[in-house]
Amino acid sequence: MPGPKSLFGKKTSFVPKKSAPARRSASLTSLNRLDESTYSAADLKGHLSADPESSSRGVVRLRLGDSELAFDREEGTWFLENSSGGGGMTRGAVKELARLRKQNVQLAEENNLLKYKLEVMVDMLVASNADANAQSRDLQTLRKRS
Repeated sequence: MPGPKSLFGKKTSFVPKKSAPARRSASLTSLNRLDESTYSAADLKGHLSADPESSSRGVVRLRLGDSELAFDREEGTWFLENSSGGGGMTRGAVKELARLRKQNVQLAEENNLLKYKLEVMVDMLVASNADANAQSRDLQTLRKRS
């Protein structure tokens, strides 16, 4: 087979260069840049609870400063266990918030239903008024004929 030809028919020895291999993406975590002196597994163990009671209920606890957060796997929410400063949501507050959101959805659905019923009633009133006006005109035309 003859070699590659240029635009004007002359043979060339040009062969495209192979591309460099694709670069690996950089890690999104900064943990790979830390050394053992920065953190240790023993330090992390002090912040995560591994007691069998909480793990059997599906709760993961994390202590950050004076606050202790807990993640309830069953509910899928983080809540504040105890805190000296406040500013977070306790488990009771999270449950109350969930209850209020559910009630809000129910009330919004009820409000939409009542708006629909009101619209139907107004349409029925308009239709009955139109019928009454038509009957009134028919009655007047019959009286004029008689």
